[in-house]
Amino acid sequence: MDGETPIRFCGGIFFTLILKARKKPVRNQEEILKDLLVIFDRGVKGMYGNTLTTYASKFKNCDPDLDTEYIKFGDEVVLAAFNDRLKNEYEAVLEEIKAFVTRSLDVETNGKWLVRAILEMIEADAGIKENVKFHIMPENIPVYKSDLRDLKMVYFYNFLLGVWQYICTYCVDNGVGADTYIAITEDAGKNKGRKVKNGIGMQGYKDIEISYSTEQEIPKTLEGFKSVYICTNMSLQTIENIFEIDYLC
Repeated sequence: MDGETPIRFCGGIFFTLILKARKKPVRNQEEILKDLLVIFDRGVKGMYGNTLTTYASKFKNCDPDLDTEYIKFGDEVVLAAFNDRLKNEYEAVLEEIKAFVTRSLDVETNGKWLVRAILEMIEADAGIKENVKFHIMPENIPVYKSDLRDLKMVYFYNFLLGVWQYICTYCVDNGVGADTYIAITEDAGKNKGRKVKNGIGMQGYKDIEISYSTEQEIPKTLEGFKSVYICTNMSLQTIENIFEIDYLC
């Protein structure tokens, strides 16, 4: 990053980082975008062809002129259906994320990098308030932005689903990331478009651990909760969210 461009995290920036983490042989960006969109909106299943290619390119570039009925971030009806699935069929939706990752991403090489890069973008975006919740823990439990930097463990599949849920809910204007896209990418060579710059995803969160499990061991005693709080420095409210208790002493 150039240190001068204000960072804005949105769907296009998330998508750019996802593409960087692809496994070889790489799936094309149209397939990747469709897979992600279908998790959010079942109506996207019928989207094919050149139209999808154009949408994927413009979405990645955070093109402010992207105008499509297929990407319905913030749509009340689609969101209601998505949130209902997360509430009542969370494990099934999580399996869709896992299947997407298996098809598309090289987690052995790029899993931790992807988490670090996403967290860096979220932390750098001053437009995301400190009290914004990201539902990135097992069972769709939220963590405040202010507590993300204190995470010791990230549950990879839950994390990706929670960040995608945030994007689909709040990142309605994908064009806000246009300057950020230019700031975090560089020319990849003749007829190769742009690529993520070296150094992105390598600045912070070096000690964070990544789990590919989807279940979290819950402490059984209040002393356990105190220990977690002391260890992670997370806010009391976040610990209460994670461990489903009413208060901490």
